[in-house]
Amino acid sequence: MLHYPLALIEMRHIATISILILMISGVFGQTQKLPPKDTYYPISKQICVYPRQTGRLDIQKSDSLSFTKYKTDNTEMILYASHFAVFLTDWDSLREAKQIYIQLDSLISRLFKNGLLTSDLLIKSYCIESKYIDYKGDTLDWTNKLDTKSVKILNIQKKKLPKQYKFKDKKKIVAYEIWVTFNECEDGWGAFPMFDLILKSDIKYSDSELKEFLKNAEIKCLKYTATQI
Repeated sequence: MLHYPLALIEMRHIATISILILMISGVFGQTQKLPPKDTYYPISKQICVYPRQTGRLDIQKSDSLSFTKYKTDNTEMILYASHFAVFLTDWDSLREAKQIYIQLDSLISRLFKNGLLTSDLLIKSYCIESKYIDYKGDTLDWTNKLDTKSVKILNIQKKKLPKQYKFKDKKKIVAYEIWVTFNECEDGWGAFPMFDLILKSDIKYSDSELKEFLKNAEIKCLKYTATQI
């Protein structure tokens, strides 16, 4: 068995520690390039991919078809028929407003029952960590905070896939824009958040085959995009 001098062993330990310090400094000690004045760089991960929600997914419709509640274990979404009068139709077009409600409820119910659109997912997406660094090197925390268990749906509509989303087979993709409010008193005339919901399935999308499309659809992105003022 070989015996090394204690001084040599200590020198090797010192050399090893020195190398580790240099490696760590190379990874963590790099000076980050700061953004120009009055601009910001994001430093938090922009997560928008979510698994399907499981657990309680109950739908409760009023007998008069005036509202629908989509309930999970912890929160709920609400869709009101009366809301669409004035907001999306003329003030006295109650019949047209009810027709819009029925159409949107059919779509939302399918998305909800498949765990692809729920109040929990919307709240989680809205409150995703959002931190930035400014030109001074200061960290700014612009993460949204919410203390609510209710989400009011104002509108949902299919849209053309925005250019920032890159997918190879776009025929198996469908994109929706969702308008909501976390304020029970809001009717759509004030500010409200907007979201993109991007779904991908194993078959080509078509309106007539929506039920089959949603069976194996995945949430490729649910993202809070802006607040409409």
